[in-house]
Amino acid sequence: MEELIYKYVRNKLTKAEKLRLQEWINEDPENARLFKNFIGHWKLSDFDVDLLKHKVWQKMPHQNGSPSYEREIFSWTWLKVAAVLVAVLGISFYLLKDQITLDDQVAIVDKPTIIEKVAERGQKLTVKLPDGSMVKLNSDSRISYLSNFGDQSRDIQLTGEAFFEVERDETRPFKIFSGNLEVEVLGTSFNVNAYPDQQAASVAVRTGKVSVSNSAKTLGTVLIKQEKLIFSNANGSFSKQAISDAQLAYGWIDNYLSFNDLNLEEAMALIGKWFDKEYVIMNKRNTNKQITAKFNNPSLKNVMENLAYSYEFKYEINENGIVIK
Repeated sequence: MEELIYKYVRNKLTKAEKLRLQEWINEDPENARLFKNFIGHWKLSDFDVDLLKHKVWQKMPHQNGSPSYEREIFSWTWLKVAAVLVAVLGISFYLLKDQITLDDQVAIVDKPTIIEKVAERGQKLTVKLPDGSMVKLNSDSRISYLSNFGDQSRDIQLTGEAFFEVERDETRPFKIFSGNLEVEVLGTSFNVNAYPDQQAASVAVRTGKVSVSNSAKTLGTVLIKQEKLIFSNANGSFSKQAISDAQLAYGWIDNYLSFNDLNLEEAMALIGKWFDKEYVIMNKRNTNKQITAKFNNPSLKNVMENLAYSYEFKYEINENGIVIK
């Protein structure tokens, strides 16, 4: 976190890093207090710097260093680095608590806060964003964003799966960061599936246009209505295809549980999220077989009966979860 704070004062933070720093500040009042102290040190006048130098030097267990040695250690550049360490360790709180006023600090409490919305396992959640855009979160998914977005763009961090209906704003693009995927739109509707426990992530467009790239910006493409992109988490490759079945692409918003070329492990992970059930696979022989299927408003028993037939296994549902034999 020290690195992010140091980048903050130099105005070098990326959008994602700003969100991480704000999350850390909001986690604990002590974090906010340390951050304020650090900013206060960084903005000290020359007189305050000399005072800080004297007080820190008096506290340090050195062996009566010479004045020339003191000048060498506490050069202007290295004094600021020392101030960073002092602030982060909390030592500065009692060294300079009388010298730094609130006017000298960043009023972090007045800055936008990070909002997090979570759809727990077995649940779905609809969220209205500050710009009027709507987000539907699938089971075991979460988003986080600044309470007022920002002047330049509307940034969202996503883990899991969500369907977005974005209000058009040509002055502020809507950006989604999820794993190694970055999605940017002005105003459209589309689905992002980026569960970390799946082998691939996907973006499926229902209306409008969507720009998709990897986080390194080495690959990128534009999707239009009824197009889908598959992103391999293993090698980072893209593949684009037409959407032949919307229910397989984003039918979960209408309560369709869909498997689109999933192996048994991936299918069971999705079932676990959908029904909030733990599972164990005792027989590994058929786990690599892939299936495509969809179920409208299904029961757990109905889904498991169909999977058992396709994968050729027996199973048991008990109070602890699902056992595949």
